[in-house]
Amino acid sequence: MHGDVASRIGARIEPGFFPILRRAQFGAGGSTERSEVSGSVLGELRERRAWWRRKAVGADPVRLDVVAVQGMSAATFIVAAAFACMFVVTAQTPGLRFGVWPAVYDLLVAAVATATCVATHTRWALVLYRSTDAVTVIASVLILCSPMIGMWNLGTAYPGTGMVLAIVVAAGFLRRRVHMLAIVGSADLAWIGLAAAVGTNGVSAATFAFVVLRVNLVALLLNYIRLRTFAELIRAYRRLETAHDRAQTFAVTDELTGLANRRGLIAAARTALDRCAAEGRAVSVVYFDVDGLKTINDRLGHASGDDALARAARILRSTFGPDAIVARIGGDEFVAVLPEVTAGPATELGTRAVDALTAVNVDVSAGLAVWTPGEALPDLDDLVDRADRAMYDAKTVRRHTG
Repeated sequence: MHGDVASRIGARIEPGFFPILRRAQFGAGGSTERSEVSGSVLGELRERRAWWRRKAVGADPVRLDVVAVQGMSAATFIVAAAFACMFVVTAQTPGLRFGVWPAVYDLLVAAVATATCVATHTRWALVLYRSTDAVTVIASVLILCSPMIGMWNLGTAYPGTGMVLAIVVAAGFLRRRVHMLAIVGSADLAWIGLAAAVGTNGVSAATFAFVVLRVNLVALLLNYIRLRTFAELIRAYRRLETAHDRAQTFAVTDELTGLANRRGLIAAARTALDRCAAEGRAVSVVYFDVDGLKTINDRLGHASGDDALARAARILRSTFGPDAIVARIGGDEFVAVLPEVTAGPATELGTRAVDALTAVNVDVSAGLAVWTPGEALPDLDDLVDRADRAMYDAKTVRRHTG
C-alpha cells in the first residue's frame, strides 16, 4: 500500500518526545493557573478577582453577564458600606433612640451584602447572574425592612426619611416593573399600617398621604428611566456582541471555501497538538497544492478557479471528517491536520482525497508529515513545512514521470 502511493503523496515521518508531567496552560478547575498567594484574606480576594477578570472580562469584554455582575458587585459594595455606617450610627449614638434591633439588622444586611460582593469575584458570579431577579428582590426587601424596624422602634411613621430613601433605592434595584409594583406597593401598605399602629408624630393624614404619593411617583419615574436605559444598553451590547462574534469568525475563516484560514488553523491545531503530546498519540499533517490553478484562472476566468477551490474544500472536508482540521492557508494550498492518526491511515486518507479531487477534474499534489512520540514536542510550523517539502518532492516525481 505505501509503495503504491509513494509517488502521489510524499511523506516525512519523524519521531518526537513529550514530557509525562507537562503542566496544562489552563486547568479545568482553575487551580493550575493560580499563583500561590499568602494566607491572608485580602490576598485571596485579590487572586479571585484576578481570576474572574482573566476568565470573563479579559476573554470577552462585551458579554452581558460580565456587565451585570460588575454592576451587581458595585451595588452590593455600596449597600454593604451604607449599612455598615448605619450600624455604627445606631450602635454608638444612644441619643437617637433606635434601639438594639435596628443595629443588629443593619449589621446582618451589611454582612449579607459583603458576602454577595465577594461572591461576584468568584465562580459564584455565574450563579448570581443567573439569579439576578431573585438577588434584586431579596436586596430590595432587606433594604425596605430596615427603616420599618427603625420607625417601629422610634414609635412613629413620620417623617420616614429612611423609608423614602429605601423605596427609591428599591425602585432603582429592581429589574422588572412587576417586581417594582409588587414590592413598592407592599412597602406602602406596611408603611400605612405602621402609621395606623404607632401614629405619624402629629402630622395630618393628608400630609402623610402626600409624602407616600410623592415618593411613589419618584420611584416609578426612576424605575422607568432605569429600565429604559438598561434596555438600550442591552440592545447596544447585543449589537456589539454580534459584531464581535462576526469579526472573530471572519478572522479565522476563509471566505471563499468556508474552511479555516491560517489563523484559524493555528488556533485549532494548538489544542489538538497539545492533547496528542500529553496523551502520546501521533499527529499527521497532509499538505495539498492545486496544480494548474493559474492556468485555470487565465484560460477560464477567476470564477472557474474559485469554483475549483470550493470543490476542493468540500471534498477535503468530507474525506477527512469532522475530527480533522482542514484549512486553506494560501491561494491554492490546503492543509489537513489529523490528530491521533498515524502514517498508515493518514496515507490512505490522503490517497482517497487525491482520487476524489482527480475525479472532479481538480489535480493536486500532496505531501504527508507525521509526528510520533519521541524526541521533541509537536510543532505545527515544522509539520506543515515538512509536509510542504514532501508535497514538492511528490510534485517533482510526477513531473519527471510524466
